[in-house]
Amino acid sequence: MEPISSGSNTAVRDIRFELLRIIAMFLIVGCHFVAHIDWNLENSGVSNSRSHTR
Repeated sequence: MEPISSGSNTAVRDIRFELLRIIAMFLIVGCHFVAHIDWNLENSGVSNSRSHTR
């Protein structure tokens, strides 16, 4: 990576850190989605053999 010259306003970015930042943002959004989803597991349609009477 080249040093930034004093007369230039453009910065050279390291692609590894940019990819790490994007992956971290996706993980944060995914964790928020999982934490705030309505987990209604009692009525989700998954049957339990003890709950059915024949």
